Order: sequence, then structure tokens, then C-alpha cells
Amino acid sequence: MKLPFLRDEAKETLEKIKSADIVVGIPSYNSESTIENVARTVAEGLDRYFPSLKGVFFLADGGSTDDTREKVAGLGLGRTQKVITIYRGSPGKGSAVRATLGAVALLKAKVGVTLDADLRSIKPEWIKLMGEPILKDKCDFVTPLYLRHKFDATITNDIAYPLTRSLYGVRIKQPIGGDFAFSNILAKDLLSEDVWHTEVARFGVDIFITTTALAKGYRSGEAALGVKIHNPKDPIELTPMLREVVGTLFSLAGKYYERWSKIKGSVSPRIPGKLEFVEPQEVKVNLEDLRMGFRAGWERFYSLWTDILEKETLEGLTRVKEEEESLSPTLWARILYDYLVAYQVPISPIDRHKLLWSLVPLYRMRTVSFIKETQKMSNQEAERVIEAQAEIFEDLKPYLIKRWSSELESPGKY
Repeated sequence: MKLPFLRDEAKETLEKIKSADIVVGIPSYNSESTIENVARTVAEGLDRYFPSLKGVFFLADGGSTDDTREKVAGLGLGRTQKVITIYRGSPGKGSAVRATLGAVALLKAKVGVTLDADLRSIKPEWIKLMGEPILKDKCDFVTPLYLRHKFDATITNDIAYPLTRSLYGVRIKQPIGGDFAFSNILAKDLLSEDVWHTEVARFGVDIFITTTALAKGYRSGEAALGVKIHNPKDPIELTPMLREVVGTLFSLAGKYYERWSKIKGSVSPRIPGKLEFVEPQEVKVNLEDLRMGFRAGWERFYSLWTDILEKETLEGLTRVKEEEESLSPTLWARILYDYLVAYQVPISPIDRHKLLWSLVPLYRMRTVSFIKETQKMSNQEAERVIEAQAEIFEDLKPYLIKRWSSELESPGKY
């Protein structure tokens, strides 16, 4: 098997290992403060729950300038074998995940798992919860189900979850959760896609994996992993991730239109996760910076919004600014659907880039509105608001299909 994105020394090590049952891949970059605990916990999970199976710990590093690789090299992981490599390709998480997929394919592993390197709450049980459904042939694809603070994961809650659920009809709560398990056949399918030079090589990889699995009908499940403690970011810091996630999601929606346009409603994953509630780590947000981002976006992008948004949508957005109204879930769903259609008919790649930039201030305003609505709510109560928003996206799907058909069959507005 030709895998040019793997370094020769990595391939040589994998060839010496010959085969494996489970490969756990960790995309890393300057992760020296957390990587030792992640590696030890993975090895403990493999040893405790799969003692008769052959496990490999695969570190796909992005050229860390700290001691990430050295920390792993100095660890004893018992019977778990380890491979440490610097991945090839565009810098980003997606290229590291691609290297893990290559290791799964080369070792003919039954299951591959990817886990973020900055996890602080990882437990040995996670390896069992994610890997077992695939090993028992109940699923091809397993996503994490986490308890997270209501102000954490704003891209997930306001964009990735409601859009993925509405389009592909499966209630995968964390389609960009960062940690996944996949079968050998799905790993090979993902490798075969000609996307690794796009945003998929960076933060687009999570939504690419989830969308591909759902759109192609792979059996999906959720693993209830409990609280996720990692290095959370204020929404104001998430602009690059937002553009890469949304660009990938929109691109794939164009590719799989014939499939999702026929889907109505949504169902739970084949194996739904069930969490016992505990209080997650608090995430603090700077509301004023988010509001300023929206006001600055109004000055910069209003003329573009008049081209992208339907008249009624633009009028609603104007009221948000002039009357200081909240950006409601219904208005937000219409905005994202208008953007999804506009993305399919750009004049040039530069226009797509600008289109994604112009969504950022609107996302910031939706985040402000959600925070104001849920500020005095518990995290459990806020979850119900997130679910209600996803239902609104489903209810408005006919609006998306109508717009898609009218604009793309007879383009001219753009």
C-alpha cells in the first residue's frame, strides 16, 4: 500500500509491528503538558479492557518545538506498542488524522481511534466505550458524547450539530468533538477521498469524518464519555476553526445534496449515549468583544449580506442591530441556510473565502444571544435550548431545499 504521507521510518516501524487490532492515534503539537497522561491512560485502557488484543499507540506530531515527542519516547507503555512520527502534509490536525488512518490501513487494524492531545479528563474506560461497538460489529463509526459547559463548544451547538442533524437526519450531538472511533473499512474510505489538500487537512477534518460516515450510511453510535476537560477557548478565538469547519460542511453539503435533500426529520444514533449529569468546568466569555465583532461586521459586510440573505432574513437582521434584539434561533437557521446556498455558487474561490469571513460576525451575535438567553440557566436547562434550536433547523429544512432548487437551477442573484 502506497502511503506517501507517512515518513519512511514510520512505515518501517509499522511494517515491523506487522498487524494490530486497535490503533489509537493522537494528533499533537506542543502538547508536552498533557501528552504523558494521555499516552499512559490509552495504554491502561487497552491493557484493562482488551487484554487479548494487540494495541498500538500512534503519535502523529506536527513538528512540536517543545518536548512532546521526547515525553512519549521516554514512556513505558507496557505491552502497547508505540509509533512516533512527524506527519507529512499541510500543517493541521487533519494531516495528523490522515497519518493515523494510514496506520490503521497498513496494520489492517479492526478499529482506529483518534483522541485529542490536550485531554485532561481522559479515562481508561474511554478506549472501551469507543472501540467496543466497532469490535463487536455494532457500529462503523463512534462519536463522543460529552458534558460541556453551556458556553463551551459554541461552533458545535450553533452550527455543526443543528446543520448536521437537519441535513443527514442523525442526532450526533458532537460531530466535531475531536475524538472518534472508526472501522477499518471506513478508515480506507476516508483515505480514498481527494480532500487532504483542502481545509480537511486542518480543522475541517472532524466534520469531514462525521459527514462522510453519515452521508454514506455507515452505522453510527455515540460513546458517553462524561465531562470533557481540555484547553477551552473563548468564541472570539475560534475564527480560523469556524471558517474551516463551515467551509468543509458547506462543500460536503454540495457533494451529498441528492442524499440529504430526501431526508426528513432525524433519528438517534444506532447506539445512543446516555450521560449522568455532573457540573462541567466553567467557560468565561467576553460578551462585549463579541458584540463589537458584530458591529464591525455590519460596517464591513452589509453590502455582501444583501446579496447572500433573503429579504425577510435581512430585515430580521436589521432589527437585531437597530432595535438591539436577540438573534433568534429561527433567524439564525435562515441565515445559515442562505449561506449554505450562496456557498454553492461563488464566482471564484476568493468569494467563498470572503463569504466565510462574513459569517463570523453573525456567529458572534448568535453566541451573544444564546449567552443572554441562558445566562441564568443551569447547564442542563441550556441543553434544552440547544435541542430546541436543532428542531427549528429541521422544521425549516423545506425552506433550504426550496432556496437551493430555485437558486441553483436558475442562478443569477449572485
